Amino acid sequence: MTAGTIPEFYFSELDSTMNRAREIAARDDAMDDLFRVRAAHQFAGRGRRGNRWFDLPGNAVMMTMAVRRGGAYDPGDTNPGTLALRAGAALLSAIHHFVPPGERSRVQIKWPNDILLDEGKLAGILVEADPRWFYVGFGVNAFAPETCAAELYS
Repeated sequence: MTAGTIPEFYFSELDSTMNRAREIAARDDAMDDLFRVRAAHQFAGRGRRGNRWFDLPGNAVMMTMAVRRGGAYDPGDTNPGTLALRAGAALLSAIHHFVPPGERSRVQIKWPNDILLDEGKLAGILVEADPRWFYVGFGVNAFAPETCAAELYS
């Protein structure tokens, strides 16, 4: 695999990118050591402790990265909790690239797995693992968090 070429499975709609990544990884002919599952909309996304992840179709990025344990991209830590903290810091750094420098203090981590914009949830991270794979799922809202809440809970 050359730099920048991560095998991707894209779906316009599915239940959960995490669920689909687990299904793909379970195949005998699963990807090398790294692949991603991305969706325009997921109707059964989940977060920590059984919480639900809501998105509006076309207004969020939902993706799960699957990393084979012991493979070329293994993060080198067997604890999924530590990986979640590292993923949160990496996602915050990536989001900061889209925020003007003077506004970056408005985007912060609510440990262990949420990214907030002015106290509203902008992104969430979920890390799961099995004996062969780490699954790093994240959802990033591409709209103001209060807009999401108003439309989903009104």
